[in-house]
Amino acid sequence: MSLQGYLHKLHFFSKSPLKQDVLWTFASQILIMVCAFIITKLVSNAFTVEEFGLFNVVKRSASVLSFVMLAGMGITLPRYLPIYKSCRHYNSVIDLLWISILFVLLVSVIIFGIGLYYHDLGMEMTNLEDKGLFFLMFLYAFSITISSLLFAYYRGLNDFRKYSISQVFLQIVLILSVLFVYGKSVASLFLFWSILGLLLPLGYVLYEIRKSRFVILHCFSFQRIRRRAKDVVGYSLPRLVGDFFLFSFSAFPVVYLSGVRSMSDVAYFSVGLTILNMATPVFSFLGVVLLPYVSGAIAKGTFVEVDRFIKKMFLLYLVLSTIICLFFGFFMPFIIKLFFSAEYLQAQEMSKYMMFAVIPQSLYLLYRNPIDAISVMPYNTFILLISFALLIIFFYTSTSLTDYTISFVLASAVQGGLSWIAWIWLRNRITLTSKVK
Repeated sequence: MSLQGYLHKLHFFSKSPLKQDVLWTFASQILIMVCAFIITKLVSNAFTVEEFGLFNVVKRSASVLSFVMLAGMGITLPRYLPIYKSCRHYNSVIDLLWISILFVLLVSVIIFGIGLYYHDLGMEMTNLEDKGLFFLMFLYAFSITISSLLFAYYRGLNDFRKYSISQVFLQIVLILSVLFVYGKSVASLFLFWSILGLLLPLGYVLYEIRKSRFVILHCFSFQRIRRRAKDVVGYSLPRLVGDFFLFSFSAFPVVYLSGVRSMSDVAYFSVGLTILNMATPVFSFLGVVLLPYVSGAIAKGTFVEVDRFIKKMFLLYLVLSTIICLFFGFFMPFIIKLFFSAEYLQAQEMSKYMMFAVIPQSLYLLYRNPIDAISVMPYNTFILLISFALLIIFFYTSTSLTDYTISFVLASAVQGGLSWIAWIWLRNRITLTSKVK
């Protein structure tokens, strides 16, 4: 099979209506949110309050590591694949896939090496006393990385059906795995999740290679990859830093509190953070679709349509996030008992405050992908750096769990506000440039 035939077989050049993509992604994100509810309920009941706090420290720390290992390719693939598609640069598609795989493996090996060499310092920073659990955190992070790379590949191909199905399937398997290790240790759960997180994406990759009859392997060219790697890595590296700050935004509060407060307090704070993170996928679904869509629209010169659509989504997001904030705030005791247990009702007040972060975070999730699609300059990295720095300062000056919660909400407000300002500025600049032409 030829390279062109392979790309057509993947529906790479088929039409991908925005409404259909949004519906597929929205449905999958709702299912993922439901799965997250179920996983949280099972885990919070399987472990003690202290163990649940430990679980959150490992899980959120692994999320930070995974997006460093991903090396910015979660944004790079969905941006460049649609551009190469519009220009019909067939070899560039294969080169980009190879660059993403090799770069992710290189960065992951470096992260593993640093973790192995400085494990004492790492354990002190994460407040983990079990060395085995510390290294399991790295393995679990790598499994998340491989899954994220596969999801980014499907996004870049505008194949949101496979993107959605693969995500939901993985979440269902994770639920079943929690039942399998129910009542055992936190380490057992992360070991099982790590194995599944590596095997399932590998199965998808082998399936795609088999479909293409090894065209990806046959089209490998070291010279082409080396020439193109400079541009791709130059775009992805600043995003790598941004991803670090993005996922540190949720991980830092838990890790910081584990050093200055008890694991019970970490667990109570994690309740609000977990509920917040279960609500935000409702808003992230559109950003998933918008990155390749906006990239393709800019290449085709149809940015006006994108701008009009995002304006409508801004109003929708504002109304929906406000409704969610009020709903969760009003029914918080019931929600905590439903998705956790009565043991966590002490966290209801701070969890109510935490839900105010839904509004600014929804705006950030709306604008972050279009911003990356428009500009090579890593504006999102700057936004995340500023908001994360403020989060650290706010936490350092806080004393109670309520103070920490309000600090998180304030830092989120800065994040959302700066994203809105950056989008308005970039949009006006593109609109002005179009008028001049």
